[in-house]
Amino acid sequence: MTRPNGMSLTGPEEISASHAQSFTRFESSQHLLTVPDIGIDGGTATVRANLVAMHMWEGSKTNANNVGNFFVAGGVIDVTLIQIDGRWKMSQLRNTVIWRAGGFRNMLQTR
Repeated sequence: MTRPNGMSLTGPEEISASHAQSFTRFESSQHLLTVPDIGIDGGTATVRANLVAMHMWEGSKTNANNVGNFFVAGGVIDVTLIQIDGRWKMSQLRNTVIWRAGGFRNMLQTR
């Protein structure tokens, strides 16, 4: 998995631990995906979807009336899946941020 800051993670344990650490900065978060565009070629599938994500900083009391309390980002999720023993497994996932808006305190943290 490649995070928006370019950091690459491998395997469920590493990805889960990184997300658990990163999301401690947020009081709440919401991610909205569009209907995915899926292509299948034999034992490989690709998925592309647009993403809009809103994150409320810890301590904001979910008050979105103050721009410093949150940030919103829009981007693209690209996923490659491979078929192993008749089951689809994620091979790669990349989250590319195209735009950001809102308050960016703590964004320089590399979690």
